[in-house]
Amino acid sequence: MASQRRYYDDSYTTRFEARVTERRDLGGRPAIELESTYFYPESGGQEADRGRIGGAAVVDVQAGDDGRVWHVVQGEPGDAAPLAAEIDWARRFDAMQQHTGQHVLSAAFERVLGASTLSSHLGDARASIELAMADADWRTLDRIEEAANRVLWENRPIMLHWTDDEGVKRFKLRKELKVSGRIRVVEIPDWDVSACGGTQGAASTQAAAT
Repeated sequence: MASQRRYYDDSYTTRFEARVTERRDLGGRPAIELESTYFYPESGGQEADRGRIGGAAVVDVQAGDDGRVWHVVQGEPGDAAPLAAEIDWARRFDAMQQHTGQHVLSAAFERVLGASTLSSHLGDARASIELAMADADWRTLDRIEEAANRVLWENRPIMLHWTDDEGVKRFKLRKELKVSGRIRVVEIPDWDVSACGGTQGAASTQAAAT
């Protein structure tokens, strides 16, 4: 059964209690599955959260194709039920800022130059975006920077929408949809609308729309 991913609706909770549902070996490392989790697993160019579960350090988080989330640990979490868990907030908040910044910047390239984003990677030292365009001069990049910064200065809200295959048709998505079923859409009003499962500094969450 797939783990309940609480971070989808709440990127700010960093301390919670969790029950272990299964233990296994993941690539030669001990890993545990929780009944529900706020830990973000590596995906979509965003790196995994770090933190602690019980007496163990969480050094990686991975999700399988079946939706189950595995927390790779160092040390023994313990047998308490439930266990106290805590996410490294400094790392999480940095990822949130980078991910929202990537949405803003990718939309700027799309709007100003018509250049779509092919892939992105968010990391501890640097973030990168691969674009469908040739090299650009500094004057062009200055235009992109100005457009992106204008959105940041306006402090626009970040909105989350849950919808389905039919309801998503009312959104003008920036990039091609690659998922189906229950779909999470991240919107920066009048700037960017993307299907996204990453952590964002969302101001509001709206229920499924059709």
